[in-house]
Amino acid sequence: MFQRTHMTAKLDNLIDRYCAGLIERSELEELQSMLLDNPEFRSRYFEVIRLHAELHELADVDAGIIHDTAEDLLVSLPEPESVSRLETSSETSSRYGYVWMAMAAIASTSALLLAGVVWRQADSIVSRKIQRPIVISTTEVVASKQSDDDNYVETPTVLSTRRLDSIALLRDSVDAVWAADQMPIRVGDEVFAHTLHLESGLVELALLNGATVIVDGPAKLELVSRLRGVLHHGKVRCFVPPAAQGFTLETTETRYVDLGTEFGVEVTLDGREELHVFDGEVEVHPRGVDGPPKLIESGYGLNRPNQDGNWETISSDADKFAGGVEMLDRSLQHDEKQYQAWRKHMERLRHDPELVVLYDFEPTEGRRSQLANLKQDKLHGSVFGCEWSTGRWKSKGALDFKRPSNRVRLNLPGTYENITLMAWLRIDGFDRKFNSILLSDEFEPGNIHWQILSSGKLNIGLKPPEGDRRLYQSSSVLGYDDLGSWINLAAVVDQKSGFVSHYLDGKLVSRHEIHPGLSRSQVVSLDPIALRFGPSDLGNWSPAREYDQWLIRNFNGRIDEFAMFQRALSHQEIADLFAAGCP
Repeated sequence: MFQRTHMTAKLDNLIDRYCAGLIERSELEELQSMLLDNPEFRSRYFEVIRLHAELHELADVDAGIIHDTAEDLLVSLPEPESVSRLETSSETSSRYGYVWMAMAAIASTSALLLAGVVWRQADSIVSRKIQRPIVISTTEVVASKQSDDDNYVETPTVLSTRRLDSIALLRDSVDAVWAADQMPIRVGDEVFAHTLHLESGLVELALLNGATVIVDGPAKLELVSRLRGVLHHGKVRCFVPPAAQGFTLETTETRYVDLGTEFGVEVTLDGREELHVFDGEVEVHPRGVDGPPKLIESGYGLNRPNQDGNWETISSDADKFAGGVEMLDRSLQHDEKQYQAWRKHMERLRHDPELVVLYDFEPTEGRRSQLANLKQDKLHGSVFGCEWSTGRWKSKGALDFKRPSNRVRLNLPGTYENITLMAWLRIDGFDRKFNSILLSDEFEPGNIHWQILSSGKLNIGLKPPEGDRRLYQSSSVLGYDDLGSWINLAAVVDQKSGFVSHYLDGKLVSRHEIHPGLSRSQVVSLDPIALRFGPSDLGNWSPAREYDQWLIRNFNGRIDEFAMFQRALSHQEIADLFAAGCP
């Protein structure tokens, strides 16, 4: 029986990384050394590898695909039953596509030498079997060269805004309109020391000291630290638990020091100022006034009619300030209003004469394994493994893609001269080197691949009739700050203009020549490429054969809308699609 220890846990981790295609050179050398030294580890290795191969075989049979993913490790080892036996059953080798690791013939050779031979073999196999694509990251063509890093997942190069001086998170917003001088903040974003200028609407801030502040626009609130803010004008309501006691809200004339309570403050543009204490106590420190602070208890407040006036004691009025219940009610109303407006937009959109596919990702009663095409009663998608979840709005459906088997299968017949692809999605992780949005099973002349790279780059792959595959990819426009947020992506292949374009949230982020290096007259003289999809996956890939070493490309996240047009949409049309669906 295989006993779990620190070393066996490490072995399982290395085998898992090998199976997933993520193992690094140093890790491969360590795995080889462990297998050479321990027969029990070899037995465990064969057990896991065979299970891995069988699962791949089952998944491919379900999808109607037969392909071979062997030759990753390219080392031979003996079967666990006999260290001296070098060969394995040819039937087993053929069935699983694995060339098992040989050991007896190299038992006297060091692990380091073995690793070097392995990697030289691997380089030879890759260069012989895999045709390297051409990467078009600008208008120039750059041939991609084989390197040690090609097999590994890159991290996004868009730096996260996560810093040590973050003050709060934007927990929620309702109808928020930010001032022209204010960078819009999304729900879930971290907030740092700066002034928030809200023209209208409500936003809820969760301070990292535990306090909660609801800002009711129009308002201007300066966040100084986790324990201090300055209200220039507008209304705020503060919920301060005991752990955050001491939170101070200042105005130009007063300091309000919380003693573990709930209170509201309003400052108008003409200088009127009010304090309302709903629970607990608040210390009031008028600026320029000597003496001890005033202590205002629950149920009371203060009012000063203007900057030159005297303070008057008043009864607190909770209805003057938006609280958690009102925030939730208004959020639900706003959510439903946007959702219904989107449904009307979808009804209009489905009548576009050049729309091919429109999936709204709304589950159909009794047909939850089908993704209905709203454009026509065909080209429906089949849902495999994905879980139904919540989309951009609380009433909206979405599919959650998590496991390598999750996908939506569809078949898009025919050929096209120009296409536009659009999707609303929420990325939960940059798990793979290539993360599928829509991938055709084949990558032959005319086939299209649309995906996100682990580096945060947007990518369209296209195989021309002649020459190498081409990858039209943007710079890194997505990063860790985008995880968990809904984004809109669009890609346009416009052979009339001669460009491939990528869009993020309705804005053009990159544009690439389809035929780089050719003049406009040369491009016009070319026959257009017959663009095609055929059998394809949303959120995954079912490769018709082994095109490269990146066979696992499942998307990690949610998708709640997808459309394909057989024409090139304009910049304005793509911006309008984003505006109509923006949550």
